[in-house]
Amino acid sequence: MSSSAPALSPSASVSRRSDVICCTVGEETVLLDLASGIYFGLDPVGSRIWSLIERPMPISEIRDELLKEYEVDETTCENEVLRFLNQATERGLIESAANR
Repeated sequence: MSSSAPALSPSASVSRRSDVICCTVGEETVLLDLASGIYFGLDPVGSRIWSLIERPMPISEIRDELLKEYEVDETTCENEVLRFLNQATERGLIESAANR
């Protein structure tokens, strides 16, 4: 994990960065970071998380929403959501309320 961004906690709120644009191609969401020119592809679960964070949302609410939609236990869901969001933070795709 990058030392420049602290790990997120379930109580943190996250949202998309305004300089990242997206479009849907089939079942995949494709992101373009306008600042770096780098493209990213998201699978269906990553795409769902991306859709949820159009506006700032607490990570615990993202977890709770995914628990309603997917057959997964709470611990696994939370760990996977945090892993995804921490990677997205490191890549500059999202921001947390703490670093705005």
